[in-house]
Formats: sequence, structure tokens, C-alpha cells
Amino acid sequence: HARYMAVRPIARARVRTLRILILVAGLFCAPGAALAQQHAAQEHMATGRAAFERGAFDRAIESWSIAAIASEQAGDRAGQIQALVYASEAYAVLGRYRQAVGVLDRALKLAEGSEERAHVPWILSRLGNVLIATGPADAAEITLRRALDMAREGGDTALTAAELNDLGNFL
Repeated sequence: HARYMAVRPIARARVRTLRILILVAGLFCAPGAALAQQHAAQEHMATGRAAFERGAFDRAIESWSIAAIASEQAGDRAGQIQALVYASEAYAVLGRYRQAVGVLDRALKLAEGSEERAHVPWILSRLGNVLIATGPADAAEITLRRALDMAREGGDTALTAAELNDLGNFL
């Protein structure tokens, strides 16, 4: 029984790797691949949410990372950005702030360089909150103020209120 338990994590890692390879290969296999990728992305988004709610944060990161790949392959930039932001939240919960910042930077670049610019204030808000935990303090404040300015310009009252609250807590 002990030998079986030691092999289980290795088998899981191989299954995860195989899933990712199948997902990536799916792009090249069939004319309906984009639709299949979009469906796979939606399934992995739901799996990630369920894992996050159960406290299985590593599993949530894995699911959302796969969802980001599938969304990219399906040409769904908004879905890709959303999956990356969700993964960053799981990284932050685990205290893996460097990874959270890296994923948020990637999402920010995707949003700024596309028609998905409406996501920028939301991403900046998340990034500012992660920077509060990691520092430097001036970078966190600048990021939160930029998110606040963009939320105000866009008329997003909910995000404006959230940013005012975040800044108030920070300062």
C-alpha cells in the first residue's frame, strides 16, 4: 500500500502533462478545433472555480492555466485574460506572489494590446493588491491609483468604490 501511495503523485503528474499535451495538439487536429478548445476552456474554468472554492488552490491554478491555453487557441482573448487573473488569485492565496505578479503582468499585456482594454482597470486592481503584500509600496499605490483613474473614466462605479476602499486600507 505504501508503494502505491508513493507512485500516485507521479501518475497524477503524468496525467496532467498528458492532458496539457492533448489540449495543445487539439488545435491542429480538426476543423472544429477552435470550438472544441473553447468548450475545453469553459470546462477548465468551472473546474478551477470548484477547486478554488474547496481550497484546492494548486488544482485551481492547473485548471485555469489549461483554460488560458485553450482560450488562446480558440482565439478567446477575454477568456484567456480571465483565466490568468483567476490563476493569479490562487497564487496569491498560496503566498506565491511572484507568480501572481507574473501572471497578472501577462494578462495586462494581453489586455492593453487588444480590444480587451476594458479589462485593464480590473487587472490593475488585482495587481495593486498583490503589490501591497509584496512591495514596493510606491508601486502598489501607483497601480491602485491608475486602476481608480481608469475605473472613474470608464464609469465603473463598483470598481471605483473598490479602488477607493483599497487605497483607504493601504494608506
